[in-house]
Amino acid sequence: MDSHGPATDLLESFRRARRAAESHMRSNEDAGETWNETTITDIILQHARPFVKSAKFNQNQEGITGADWVWWWLDDAGEAFGMLVQAKRLRIGTKWAIDFPYPGDWRQYKNLSATAAELDLAPTYALYLGTQQYRAPVTCRSSAHVEDDCERCAMEAVSLLPALLGTIGGGFDQTDGEAAYRASRPLESFADAGTHVDLSLELHLDRVDPELRSFLLEPQHGARQIAKMLFDRVAEARKGQFSLATEERITTDAQQIFTEYPLDRGHFGAPYYPNILRGLRRTPPAYVMDALAGFELPEEITKNTAGIVVIQL
Repeated sequence: MDSHGPATDLLESFRRARRAAESHMRSNEDAGETWNETTITDIILQHARPFVKSAKFNQNQEGITGADWVWWWLDDAGEAFGMLVQAKRLRIGTKWAIDFPYPGDWRQYKNLSATAAELDLAPTYALYLGTQQYRAPVTCRSSAHVEDDCERCAMEAVSLLPALLGTIGGGFDQTDGEAAYRASRPLESFADAGTHVDLSLELHLDRVDPELRSFLLEPQHGARQIAKMLFDRVAEARKGQFSLATEERITTDAQQIFTEYPLDRGHFGAPYYPNILRGLRRTPPAYVMDALAGFELPEEITKNTAGIVVIQL
């Protein structure tokens, strides 16, 4: 992504949306009232226009489907990265908690994972983390942090986390919300051309084909950068796990940019390479263009998801 033009405009769109969401969170916090994920999602999508377009389908039963949204990031080269996004909010009591296992049997996570696999998307959580004051005294820990009005802390109110990391195998459970917060990336960072991703210590660098190795080691732009930023979160967690890196491979859809991946599951319960990178495609599926044109979408998209979001990089 270039540091001028559309990337800057998208960053401003994300910032405007996050500030609107923060304002709603703050007004509820000040009144001693709660706020919910669905309202925050609606606020974000409303205020992120015009670089973020969205279409809502129907309001599914959240306990069954998670009210998940299909997100597609499109770049000027024609490539695309797709995610299936489920919103989760932070609750702070004696501990920080994010209810990943909801409704107690991991049903939302299982449905998110199954639908993402069916649609070749990367299962992802949108974490709604409240205001800087809500999270205090926990901070961003940035060298540029300021106590009362820290922009980095504010950015973290809306963040993205690979869903694999929300499992116990991902390194934390629902009672360790602070770990989830630390592992996530602010939404705004995905539109920031200055964001750097270092995968030079990835476990499988010597086991992947040259094109995938180049993706891991070299700076990326557009949809590839979005995929790399999300993948980095899982790769970082994998480095801290003790299971041996496997030599096995999996071959996938030819429409994907990379079609062969390590089958390494780590402690995640699913191979982490295809879990994220299957969403990276040479061209977006036809239904993405249909959504932008207002055409009817296939049932496999509309039956299990709340809507579609299209982000122009």
